[in-house]
Amino acid sequence: MIQKLRAGQSDGVLGSSVLLSHIYRPILSLEMPGLFTDWATLDRVRSKMASKFAKGAAAAGFYIAGYSDIGLVRCLSKGKGIRS
Repeated sequence: MIQKLRAGQSDGVLGSSVLLSHIYRPILSLEMPGLFTDWATLDRVRSKMASKFAKGAAAAGFYIAGYSDIGLVRCLSKGKGIRS
């Protein structure tokens, strides 16, 4: 999708933070498992970091129009308990 944007074949995309990380790697910090345990904390951190993310994207020639959430990460295992 990034190549299509750069080539002018697409005007915009809806992508995950994995796609955004190809533009500005530090955005993956929002996906650290267990870091955010509620929506209010995620919203507060994201709003404080938004200008830094926007500058990083702009330096790569992109514009982040907005953010969307799809759900909290749940750690699951089969046969072994997760201790930390």
